[in-house]
Amino acid sequence: MRFYNINFAFEKKIERDPNAPKTTQGLENKVLKWVRMEKGLWDSAFAANGNKPVALDLANTPFGDADYIGNHMLNVAPNQTIYDAYDAIIFLAPVEQLRQTAISDAIFTDDFKLELERRFPILYTETQ
Repeated sequence: MRFYNINFAFEKKIERDPNAPKTTQGLENKVLKWVRMEKGLWDSAFAANGNKPVALDLANTPFGDADYIGNHMLNVAPNQTIYDAYDAIIFLAPVEQLRQTAISDAIFTDDFKLELERRFPILYTETQ
């Protein structure tokens, strides 16, 4: 199950200074950007449905047939689809109507921002 709207696209691996701070996921060695699924076609489909919240089974649908985009996209099998990774999607609202941070455009509630403050020292230690 995944929540639709936007997703991280992992564009390529890069070499960084080995002494620079590191994340446990190795994200500092990848070029990332936020993308809309199928270049906005999913947005258009949900808009045509009145932007009503909906959950969709991905099997045998154009949504499921979309190219896989996500955290494993740099090493997926050729022609891997969203359905190969997820069974269903949940659409809540257009991304512009969801809470966003100005820094990353990611969707964070105030409570989750506090959780991120708790996690940060765990993920980014002085020895990394």
